[in-house]
Amino acid sequence: TVFFINGTQVFSDSTEPYIYNWNTTNEIEDDNHIIQVSITDLSGNETNLTPITVYIDNDPYSQDVTPPLVSILNPLAGQILSEFVLISASVSDNSGISEVQFFIDDSLYQSDTESPYSYLWDTQAVQDSTEYVIRVSAIDLAENIGNSQPILITVQNGN
Repeated sequence: TVFFINGTQVFSDSTEPYIYNWNTTNEIEDDNHIIQVSITDLSGNETNLTPITVYIDNDPYSQDVTPPLVSILNPLAGQILSEFVLISASVSDNSGISEVQFFIDDSLYQSDTESPYSYLWDTQAVQDSTEYVIRVSAIDLAENIGNSQPILITVQNGN
């Protein structure tokens, strides 16, 4: 039994079961490939099986276009906060999360790669009696980005 990929002989097997384990990682990605098998019996009679076409897609996330769902669990919108504030987020996705980012006034303060996703913000160094916008973004394994609804909080440390 002789195996052909795209018209090129890639393997010959003379013992049952006649198997070829094709490693597709070196093949052209996101493309069709033709597999054909030629069988020769002990008398030398040759039969060519009908070729089949297969599509190579080694990137399981290439079809994922769904962004992660992100929501801020803590703090709540409108809260007046002081000292150390735990910002925590709920994040879910169909393919998995690679990174969660915590933004305050559109500046990235922290990236987190492990659940539970959180950031401990020290507000003692920021301007007192000021409103800040907190937002959380999540990036999934297919590099889709989901954003939380931003919340507005006020920092009041009594300085």
